[in-house]
Amino acid sequence: MISIEVIRDYLSKAPIDFPEKLEAGHIIKAWLDGGGEKEFIREYIPIWLQNFPEHFEARLVIKSWLAAGGDEEMVEAYLARWLRRFSTEKEAGFLIKAWLEVGGDKEIIKMPVKKWLQVFATEIEAGYVIRTWLEVWGDKDVIEEPLKQWLQTFPEEMKTRFVIRAWLDAGGEKGFIKDYLIPWLPKFSGELEIILVVKSWLEAGGETEFLKDYLTQWFSNFPAEIETSAIIRSWLINGGDRNFVQAPLTKWLERFPEKIEERSAIQTWLESDEEIEFIEAYLEKLLQKYPEEEADAGSLIQTWLKADKEKDFIDEYLESCIHRFYHVKETSLLIKSWLEAGGDIEFILGYLKKWFLKFPEEMDTSFVIQAWLLAGGGKSLVEPYIRNWLDKFGVELDAHFVITAWLDSGGEIEFIREYCTRWLREFHHMREVSFLIKSWLAAEGEKEFIREYLIEWLSRFSEEKQAQFVIVPWLDAGGEKGLIENHLKPWLDRYPTEKGSGFVITAWLRAKGKREMVEEYIKPWLTRFPLEEEDTSYVIKEWLNAGGEPVYVAPFVTRWLETYQNSFEASFVIKAWIANTKNADFIKEYAYQWLQVFKDHPYADFVIKRFCSYKDIPDYVLDAAVYWCKKYASNSEVLFTISYLTRSHMDNEKMASAWLLEIISNWINRNKLKPQDYQNLENIMYNTTRNRVFCNSEPSIGVSIQWFLSGHSFQPITLQQRFHFLQRWWYFEKYSRLLIDKRIDISLHEDKVKKFLAWVNGWSSRNKSQLERNLKYLIKTLPRYNYLWEMVQLS
Repeated sequence: MISIEVIRDYLSKAPIDFPEKLEAGHIIKAWLDGGGEKEFIREYIPIWLQNFPEHFEARLVIKSWLAAGGDEEMVEAYLARWLRRFSTEKEAGFLIKAWLEVGGDKEIIKMPVKKWLQVFATEIEAGYVIRTWLEVWGDKDVIEEPLKQWLQTFPEEMKTRFVIRAWLDAGGEKGFIKDYLIPWLPKFSGELEIILVVKSWLEAGGETEFLKDYLTQWFSNFPAEIETSAIIRSWLINGGDRNFVQAPLTKWLERFPEKIEERSAIQTWLESDEEIEFIEAYLEKLLQKYPEEEADAGSLIQTWLKADKEKDFIDEYLESCIHRFYHVKETSLLIKSWLEAGGDIEFILGYLKKWFLKFPEEMDTSFVIQAWLLAGGGKSLVEPYIRNWLDKFGVELDAHFVITAWLDSGGEIEFIREYCTRWLREFHHMREVSFLIKSWLAAEGEKEFIREYLIEWLSRFSEEKQAQFVIVPWLDAGGEKGLIENHLKPWLDRYPTEKGSGFVITAWLRAKGKREMVEEYIKPWLTRFPLEEEDTSYVIKEWLNAGGEPVYVAPFVTRWLETYQNSFEASFVIKAWIANTKNADFIKEYAYQWLQVFKDHPYADFVIKRFCSYKDIPDYVLDAAVYWCKKYASNSEVLFTISYLTRSHMDNEKMASAWLLEIISNWINRNKLKPQDYQNLENIMYNTTRNRVFCNSEPSIGVSIQWFLSGHSFQPITLQQRFHFLQRWWYFEKYSRLLIDKRIDISLHEDKVKKFLAWVNGWSSRNKSQLERNLKYLIKTLPRYNYLWEMVQLS
């Protein structure tokens, strides 16, 4: 191999046309492969590639440049051209692999990868290309069939483990992989590293039962390796039989009682609902053995706290540990774990202050600040530390944790604005910007402040799953839908049945976005998540409220209500269905059942109003409605509710009763009412006329007089704001009869009579024409007040 110095000497004397000669490619490659500085020969590479773009040896120059850390942009076009020319040559596989390993654009080599694998899928080298493609999250469809061919060709190779792991880790379909694992695993049960394939299988959610025989043998061969605790943890996370791994876990803990690696397996076990006594006894024994050893006791305490178990068990050990080691920087992890586990803030406060005084501006201080704020701790305590810390570390990437914690905990926006600006200017191109956008909008920061960063973030990362955490807050904050529209369908196409897609769909509908943009995703999402208590109900509700076709969600509505008819969330689904379909029969039984359970709830009127306006309801439902009205008689919503009830049920003695008059009377006696209150009262007074017997009873007449003489009745609201159904001759007659029968002294209350007549005169001409007989009777019986009756002009 030629030395770098020889090449340097040669290049210093090379003629000006050196990079235009074919042999220059070998010199360039030798220089790069030998570790020579890239910049020294940088200018030669594009010249040489321009002259020999489709020469077979061009791949070597490109590959050496990439391997030396050269920028991809300089050779991208030449690489794409070369691969188009030689995509069916075996050597193309090495160039493809090199390009992917440096993070090159996958899209430009997608077709060459397909063509190459069509030719070489049964060659051992294809395994390396498939694995690398998967490791950089290339499209799985490109390599699925070649992968199957490769596995059929090399079903029992040790190297197969790398390809299977890459496929599983990339989220590939597990069904056909199992067929290879069943014969493959026993062949290598004596190999320690093979367990990583099992770990990938479990972490991909693969079934566990067929692994038991293999794992029994493997645990026997390797009872005390670090990998043992890792595979136990993966088994537990995947919901595997806990009894199956209890013995290996116990044996492992007994053998290595002080190893830090056991924490994750213990924590996973504790997070389950299984028996924890043997773990609890193990922890207690160790904590008693090492009460003064911060490294051991502290890590074990953190494990217990992270598992969210009973804190009383651990608090004395925690206090002892912090008391002894509050001056040690790593004690921040204990404080953080206690706060994150919901531990008592006052319990930790004294030690927290001491720790802050000792480490006011350490990088680790941010973790404690964040945990304190998110646990609901007072902001005044940490405000000076936040300011000092951000002054020092504000342009570090991790500063966003402190900034977002401040915003998420309700901190003043102005306090943090300058630090937000500095951080965003520095990291505007990073994924982490999404966290700050989300927190800023949730804290009701002005949209304009964040707008340009949101646009840039979406231009870079709109296809990533976490884009939902930018899209949803922006829409919920009332941001322009136009900024989201072009990204919405591509994102939903990519993640149609992810749980987060439900939030994106509902946010778009809630923001009055075009319904057709999300229509095709409603059924697939609901099929995937038909019985989520809250999320499913939100998708159904928002679709209906946006005017979406009920047929899209009808089968999911009944299935969901069958499961959650006794939950409060059911009221939102019922309400949305009734309000937007007018098909009460479809869900009435669920609504009736819900009302029996929640008749005591202050918001039960949501269902009462929409259901009890129908005449055909069982008595027990009306009983529940009446019960609610009595219980919440002073809540202004009761007037809306009674307005609905009296419209349809005044002929029922459950409604036509003293309780109704009592509520009406109490509301009339109030000094101040909102416009909707006196409008509802007017509707109720009108509705009572539907029951002649009740309306003419002495108690009812008394309330009618009270209403007539109150300052709330017959408000001069324009006809457009009034309900025309009030303009009926019998409603006029109800009050004119009070005047004729001298139940109201006209001379004493002439102002009230004038207000009433002025209100009537505002009726439509058609409705006023019905009053001719009533007015004639007033003129005949009370002629001295003709100047009043003349206020109502019939024409």
